[in-house]
Amino acid sequence: MNTSISSSYLLLIVCILLTGCSTPYGVSYRPLLDKQDERLVNAKSIEHEWVENMQDESIEMHQRGYAMVGYSYMCGAHLAVFAPPAAKNWGRKLKAEKVLQYKDGCLYLATYWRQIRGFSLGAFYEDAPTTAHQAYGIEAGVIIQNIVSNSAAEAGQLMPGDLLLAIDDEIIPSAHWLDDALAAKQGQVINLTVWPMRDIEPMTLAIALK
Repeated sequence: MNTSISSSYLLLIVCILLTGCSTPYGVSYRPLLDKQDERLVNAKSIEHEWVENMQDESIEMHQRGYAMVGYSYMCGAHLAVFAPPAAKNWGRKLKAEKVLQYKDGCLYLATYWRQIRGFSLGAFYEDAPTTAHQAYGIEAGVIIQNIVSNSAAEAGQLMPGDLLLAIDDEIIPSAHWLDDALAAKQGQVINLTVWPMRDIEPMTLAIALK
């Protein structure tokens, strides 16, 4: 699924640094996915958790098959009282199942998570950067960021950092294209051309999509 982990997290930190102390809660929210996306499960209840390391917790959520719908960040001494109930209300609007919250001094950060329906490959990926094109001599492809536990990707021994180059001999031009291709082939066995980060050349793997 085209959902960034590290790049979204870094973007969030940059935004915080650029904007400084903050704005009302709703204005502070930044979407990453459309909450109406049919692949996202509507939560029946919402759970909140305070975390010490947002990046590590985000990786774990991806491994469990959750996608970050968006995040909120603010800065101010009053946040310990104001932000948690506001996060709960905002989470309900987003139909989130889980809200992770983090506070460090005046900085408050909340991320909103929903489970993914029909996640056939079970991998999070994004467009391969230009540096990868140059290093591997490729023109397109996507790079895996994380693998969902007990997924087709895990069974196929795919790993974060692997490059996905083609599916059934069709070159993968973008992460969005791969989303659509996998949805169309759900439940089928595909031939996935992969350049593992640990090998010096590509290989083709037969992977049974869920």
